[in-house]
Amino acid sequence: MNIIGNTLGNLVVTGFFIRFETERDNKATSAKPNRILEKLAHFKNKMLALILGYMIPIVPSFLVNYMGVHLKLGFKKQLLCIVIGVLPTSFLYAFGGDAIFNGNDLRMIVSAVCIIVLVVGGVTFYRRKKRDHSVTD
Repeated sequence: MNIIGNTLGNLVVTGFFIRFETERDNKATSAKPNRILEKLAHFKNKMLALILGYMIPIVPSFLVNYMGVHLKLGFKKQLLCIVIGVLPTSFLYAFGGDAIFNGNDLRMIVSAVCIIVLVVGGVTFYRRKKRDHSVTD
């Protein structure tokens, strides 16, 4: 249920950005950009950047939605990024939160370790792929 709620919420915000996009993008804004979002915007693989943006809890989701609209990935790709990106945190909230309330320390630790393994594995895979790709170029 958490995954569906996160996905639908992000899709609604993305829809608002698409619907009400203005020429404001061409003008300089006074808002200070998010530092992590700036780093994500420079990724070669834009889908991976969005997935990581949704995974990192300190990056506001509406900024990641905004970035997704400006990358013009298309609805299916954006939906895929949202679903994959919210999976780890939704899993952690569902199982980790339940474990905290029920006092099940083992389930909480296993949930946290699973998330850490997924994130570290994903980052390692991306770095190896990037390194292998740059060696062959």
